[in-house]
Amino acid sequence: MQGLQKIHANVKLPHRKTKKKPSIKEQKQDNQKLTSQRVVVENVIGLFKRFNRSLSQ
Repeated sequence: MQGLQKIHANVKLPHRKTKKKPSIKEQKQDNQKLTSQRVVVENVIGLFKRFNRSLSQ
């Protein structure tokens, strides 16, 4: 477990591959879904930051 997983049960981390244990097809698909969700969240955070900056000017 890492950082936020100790605090929250709903934290999802991507699957990691190693030299001895390469990632399988299902793990790659899970990582792709997680990445697509993360992009949406990061874009919304950016919109909030830009909106907040425009209010303070």
